Amino acid sequence: MAMKLSPFVAALGAACLLAACGGGGGGGDDSSSGGGDNPPPVSADKFTSKDNKLVLPLAGAEAAEHCFDLNKPGNEAVACTSGAWDLKVSMPAAGGRGQPLFWTNSGDSGPGKGGALGGPFDSSWADLKKIEDATIDPESGQAVPDRAFLTDGVSGAFTGTNAIGTAAFEYNLTGDNKLHPNFRVFQITLDKAAPTADNTYALQVLGYYGGPGGATSGYVTVRLAGMGNLTQYQSQEINASAAWQYLDLSTGNTVPETGNWHVAFNRYNIKLNPANAGVGALAGDAPAGLYDANGDPVVSAFTAARPDSTSVLALFTGATLSPANAYKADSKGSPLQPASKSEGTYPNLTVDYGWYGYTATTHLLAAKDDRGVLIRSGEGDSYMRFRLESIVYDPVGDYNGKQTWTIEYDLQPASGS
Repeated sequence: MAMKLSPFVAALGAACLLAACGGGGGGGDDSSSGGGDNPPPVSADKFTSKDNKLVLPLAGAEAAEHCFDLNKPGNEAVACTSGAWDLKVSMPAAGGRGQPLFWTNSGDSGPGKGGALGGPFDSSWADLKKIEDATIDPESGQAVPDRAFLTDGVSGAFTGTNAIGTAAFEYNLTGDNKLHPNFRVFQITLDKAAPTADNTYALQVLGYYGGPGGATSGYVTVRLAGMGNLTQYQSQEINASAAWQYLDLSTGNTVPETGNWHVAFNRYNIKLNPANAGVGALAGDAPAGLYDANGDPVVSAFTAARPDSTSVLALFTGATLSPANAYKADSKGSPLQPASKSEGTYPNLTVDYGWYGYTATTHLLAAKDDRGVLIRSGEGDSYMRFRLESIVYDPVGDYNGKQTWTIEYDLQPASGS
């Protein structure tokens, strides 16, 4: 059984991969945030406003967005264009059965300094309630860096359900905070409505360490070829250690962000060009034996796998073109939107959405009130831990009825406020 990490420790490890913590150029993305031999003591409880309630105006609503400034009395709703909000909730479809989405004021979702310390699958509400200061890791006593709070971004073929949210790598398999590629082959088409061997490319991630000394993290090596002739591939190293690098698949060259690019790399993050409506991608299977029957990585198989092996190359050269409906554009995402987990088949189907679950026999949603998340405010100077406390239907048991969603949250106000 895997050891349960504190919300801070888990988030710090993933965040350091993105921001190149520590390492001194040695290639290991370690999760140390400094602090010296005498870390500062954990402070007294700074969550001074507790057990607040936020009732969401979602039930039966038309598609809409609702933004809340949780620092203000009554957690008042504010204009989503104002930039002063902390939590955004959107209902993507009309009707009481729609499923809302949660967002932080950060990244692609807003202009603020917000972010989330992991997502609602990662932390129990009981563990979060033990935290006394969101700026201090209670296990190490070290200050929590800004980068530990993950910002909103995109999701698609290159995102996954592991701790760092990637479909191309696994993290910390051998306890050294390093990444291991899983060698799955991604297909990227320039026309997802009509993919052909001439407008679609295969891309296989082969490594994460390189640069002048051959061991610096963030140097992503890829194998690339057109689907029409997969044996005529090229391999190249992309220095994505410090900023996004943009790749034009038709030439195999990196170009400026304003250029004709199709896929981009920033450390272990990979995304498609949102401005190009034709671009879509899909993720192929990982080589046999890298994951067990439960989908967990087999450490010995990962450490033994080599990018130049016959089996890894065969996975690339044996890729076949997929139908048009298989290629998808990226969509906006957030740590507050974990990938759903399904169990069983209809009519005995249940789906876990992190915040809440769905049961097919009743068509009802129910809150997962034992889970929570810690977020940073849009201003970046206060923190909120919250959970979805309840979903109540009116009439009771009627899945078409009005829903009332209630969030419980505790607030750590800005210092001095």
